[in-house]
Amino acid sequence: MSTHDLKALLPRSFYAFLGRFPRPSAIQTEAIPLICSGKDVLIMAPTASGKTEAFAAPAAERVFQAGRGTLRVLILSPTRALANDLYRRLESRYEDLAIKFGRYTGEHKDFANHSALPDVVIATPEALDSLLARRSHLLSGVQMVVMDEIHILDNTVRGDHLRVLLHRLAKITRGRPQCVAVSATVDQPEALASRYLRKGTAVSVPGRRAILLQTFEGGGDLSICHHLDRLADHGLRKILIFCNSRAHVEHLTRALREHSRFRERIFPHHGSLSQPVRERAEEQFLVAPAGVAVATMTLEIGIDIGSVDYVLLAGMPNSISSLLQRIGRGNRRSGKTRAGYTVDSERDRILGEAMFRAARDGRLLGGRYGFRPSVLLQQALVLAASQDWVSAETLRKSVPTDLWEESNADPEELIDALIEHGHLHADLLGRATASDATQDLYDNGKLHSNLDSEPEMSIIDRITGEVVGTMTMPDIGRVQLGGSARNVIKVEGEEILTDRSKGEGTPQFSTKGIPLMSRSLAREVLEQLPLPDAPTLSSDEMLVFSLGARTILLHGLGTIGNALLGAVLRNNTTIVQSGPLGMEIAGPLHRLPSLSEDSLRSVLHRHERSISKLCALGPWHRYLPKPVRLRALEHITDLSSLSETLLNARLRRATLPPLLAESLATLSGR
Repeated sequence: MSTHDLKALLPRSFYAFLGRFPRPSAIQTEAIPLICSGKDVLIMAPTASGKTEAFAAPAAERVFQAGRGTLRVLILSPTRALANDLYRRLESRYEDLAIKFGRYTGEHKDFANHSALPDVVIATPEALDSLLARRSHLLSGVQMVVMDEIHILDNTVRGDHLRVLLHRLAKITRGRPQCVAVSATVDQPEALASRYLRKGTAVSVPGRRAILLQTFEGGGDLSICHHLDRLADHGLRKILIFCNSRAHVEHLTRALREHSRFRERIFPHHGSLSQPVRERAEEQFLVAPAGVAVATMTLEIGIDIGSVDYVLLAGMPNSISSLLQRIGRGNRRSGKTRAGYTVDSERDRILGEAMFRAARDGRLLGGRYGFRPSVLLQQALVLAASQDWVSAETLRKSVPTDLWEESNADPEELIDALIEHGHLHADLLGRATASDATQDLYDNGKLHSNLDSEPEMSIIDRITGEVVGTMTMPDIGRVQLGGSARNVIKVEGEEILTDRSKGEGTPQFSTKGIPLMSRSLAREVLEQLPLPDAPTLSSDEMLVFSLGARTILLHGLGTIGNALLGAVLRNNTTIVQSGPLGMEIAGPLHRLPSLSEDSLRSVLHRHERSISKLCALGPWHRYLPKPVRLRALEHITDLSSLSETLLNARLRRATLPPLLAESLATLSGR
C-alpha cells in the first residue's frame, strides 16, 4: 500500500504517528489496512520495525470515528514498567491529537476519580480484572483491545487469565471489541492467534537482522570486567549485559564497579529493585555518554534505554525467544545485531552454538501449550467478592466455552472445592459468598493476580525513607541490593531498615521459578554434539558414557522431562546433578527403565507438587479438584509424548577422549 493510501486510511493520525519517518515501514503498510478494516490481527515484526505506530495510529482513528469522551481503546501491557514506557512514547502524540490518554495500573490510575476513563488507556491484565470487577460500566464503550508483547503472556497462567478477561469484556461491550496482538517473537502464530483473536489474520514481515556474534572465553566476574574493557577499546560505549538471576546481577555489578574502567557507570536492573530505583537506572543509562546496564529479563523487552552498542550474555537463557529478545535490544536502528556470550565451560559453548543456529534459522523451539485451570478458581472468587455471590451458572457464563472444554472442569465442582477449602461459604439459596479472608484479599486489591508470590520484605533506606527493593528475611547483618552493601539496622514487621555501607553484602532473594527449557530445544542441543564416532545423535538416541565411577546420561528431555526421569531413577540410583540436557549418576546405568504411559502417569501424580511448581500453574492450582489438577498437569507436561519418547529411546554408549568426556559432562549440570 502506498503512502498516499495510508494517509487516506489515517486522515487525522498519519502525521502524528508516521510523519516523522521518511516512509511507512513494511509492517505498517501490511497491518494498518487490516486493522482499519476492523479485522483481528496478529502483528509480528522485529524490534524497531514500527509495530507500535502500526496499532497506535488506527487506534486514534477509531477514537475519532466512535466519538471521544469515553474509553474506546484498551492497550494491555504485560508489566507496569512496559506500560509506563509505552505511555511515555505515545503520550505527546495522542496529546497532539487532543485524545485523552492515560494509564490504569497498580501504580497509576489516571482519571480514577472521574466518571470516565480516557479515550485510550494502557493497563495490565490484572488492572483489567480490577476494572471489570469494580468499574465495568466504564468499559462498555471499548471497541479495540491491543495486546502488546503477547508472547510474554501466552502459555502462562497470566495469558490464560487474559483469555477469560477478554470473554468477560465482550459481554459488557456493544459487540465484541476488535483484538490486535503484537510481538517480535511468536513460536506458533496460528495457535496463538486462535487463543486471543477471532478469525485473526497473522501479519509478519521479513527483516531478521544479521547477527554479528562473538564468544568471550571466561564467564567469571573478573573475566567479564576484562571483556568489557576490550569492548571499550573498540569504541563501544553503551553495553547491556544480561544475567540469568538477580543474585548474579548484584555480584557482577559490584565487580564491574571495582574492576572495570566503567566504575560507577554501572546500572543494575532486576525485579527485586523498587520501581523508582529501576526507573532511575533506566534514565541514567539513557543519558550517560558511556555506561553498562546489568539486567535480568526486566530489560529484555520494550523499555526505552536509548541506543545500545553491544549486548553481552553472561549465560544463555533457556529459550530461543528470550535469546532473540535480549540480543534485539542492541543496535535497534541498524540492520545488524552485535552480540556476544561468555563461555565458562563446554556446556556454554555447545548451548550457545545450538541456540544461535536455531535463532538465525528462525526456529523458536518452544514448549507445548496447556491451559491452566487455576484461573477459573480465581475468577470465581473475584465474582463472589465483587457481586456478593457466585453460582455455577454465573461462573460458567463468565468463561469461554472452549476453556471449559480444554480444562474438562465443571463449574459446580470448582465452587464446591472453594467452599471445602474455606474460600467461599454456601448460602441458603444454593449460591456461594466470599469468606472474610477472600473479601479482605479483594478489598485490598490482592485477588486480581494469578502470579505465584513468595513473602519478601521491603528494604528501606534509613536516611531517605525510600523503599530500595525487596528481599527475603536476611540471616546476616549485611545485605546487598542495587550493587551496594547495606547494614541491617532494624527489622520491623515486613520492613528492614538499612544504612548504605562500604564493603560487600549478600543478595538474598526468594526463589522464583526459573524459565523452563523445552524438550525440543534440549534435543536440538544434543543433536548438535561434536561426537567423534558419528556426526550426530539420531532423534531416538540418548548418549551415555562413563567418567570414572560416574555415568553421564545426556537425554535432551528438557526441564520437565528431566524432573520426571530423575524421579524414576532415584528409586535405584543416586543422581549427583541434573539439568534439562542430562544428568550425572553415581554408578553404572545399564538401561533405561521400561515405563508405560500409565506408569509414568503414576510417577507424575506422586510428584505432583514439585512438577506443578516447575510448571508455574498459579497460586490457586492446589485448590482445584484433584482430577482437574492432574489432567492439567498431564497435558502441560505432554505426558503422552514424553512416555513415547522414553519407550522408544535407545542408549548409545560412547567411549570418548578424556577431555571431550569431561567437557560434555558439564551438560548434565544446570
